[in-house]
Amino acid sequence: MSGSIITKKKIANAFKTEIECRTFDSISVSQIMKRAHIRRQTFYDCFIDKYDLVDWIFQNDLHEQISDRLDFLSGLDLLQEVFYFFEKHVHYYAQLFKIVDQNDFSTYFLDYCEQLIRKIFDEELNGADIDIAPYISYHSIALSNVIRYHVMHENFNREILFKMCKNTINITLQIISDDTL
Repeated sequence: MSGSIITKKKIANAFKTEIECRTFDSISVSQIMKRAHIRRQTFYDCFIDKYDLVDWIFQNDLHEQISDRLDFLSGLDLLQEVFYFFEKHVHYYAQLFKIVDQNDFSTYFLDYCEQLIRKIFDEELNGADIDIAPYISYHSIALSNVIRYHVMHENFNREILFKMCKNTINITLQIISDDTL
């Protein structure tokens, strides 16, 4: 699919506005495009269907929030930014986490959590020769589920959640350090 990034973002913003007041299943392409003030056919120049749009939004939002910043922020700073991002967009992502059809946000999100957790462990362990895969898997799943749970219940407090995750990661890092001595 082609289409300029500006057009895709305009369509995505219209969708985000629509999902604030409707469920995903009740939103039509026509409603999205009417809100975007763009002709309906342009949608299909950019996306196959609304699932493709959601897929693009997931990848674009998380890529901008996490992947694009991996080289510029420390892992813990990036974790704090992720919590800020979800607190700011809690209602929108609460709707997206409810989608369990062909494009499941939770699966995409877990991959990004894994990148983030891997960065934190790599920074803290300074390349130590330790098999950290089980710890990364555990903390990635935990982070993904904690964020998902609190977003879906719309009781998201970034300071508390960040502190809890940071402390849990630090405890694990201490255990790993103690085991390698």
